Amino acid sequence: MQDAAVDVSVYLLADVPTAPSLAVLTPGELRRAEALSTEDNRLGFRAAHTLLRLAVADRVGVPPTQLTIDFACARCSEQHGPPRILAGPGAGMGLSLTRSSGLIAVALLAPEAAGREVRVGIDIDRVDAVGFGGFDEVALSPAESAALAPGDLPARATLWARKEAVAKALGSGLRRDPRQIEVLSADGCGRGEAVVGGRRVAWCDVPLGRAGFAAAAAVCGSAAGTGIRVTLSDAATLF
Repeated sequence: MQDAAVDVSVYLLADVPTAPSLAVLTPGELRRAEALSTEDNRLGFRAAHTLLRLAVADRVGVPPTQLTIDFACARCSEQHGPPRILAGPGAGMGLSLTRSSGLIAVALLAPEAAGREVRVGIDIDRVDAVGFGGFDEVALSPAESAALAPGDLPARATLWARKEAVAKALGSGLRRDPRQIEVLSADGCGRGEAVVGGRRVAWCDVPLGRAGFAAAAAVCGSAAGTGIRVTLSDAATLF
């Protein structure tokens, strides 16, 4: 079924610019950045949101300042939810954003795929972030925990990145118990499908070529059963 797979474009930024262009960000985004507690977090937020706009602009062929990206939370309407383009250039495109310890990634799903009620999720995690006592008990299903060798942090980080990507594609984030999202790859191919609450989510690992990190992308919706195909691009060329 790979020929009919949903195509997801992932833009990876490995070196966060020390002075990302702020001209493309909204006053609301700049206020959210300034409210963060450390300069590293503020810089990462500004760079991530700049990359999101540059990546979408690159795909749709308009200046980033012409994009209207909404971050309204479905629960409280505050501007801290997943990104969406409701109108104008790029309307209907599936978007997802993640950052972890200097790495930033944006996933884009073409409007024609998103129009089939397909949502996208992307996640990057540090391998050492899962190295705490009790991780298996709070994050993995019994089957997942039994399948992993004790102390295998890379394998655990891989599962965690898959779970977060799936949760983002579902639109729930980790409000859903991650133990209910099973993402074992039976044949070790790095791709598969999760069924969560009756909804099908296709996922696949994203090879970053960076030691100490795991990443995954996921799509949820009417075309999820056809699988997912990821194209990875160097986002540094956009800055």
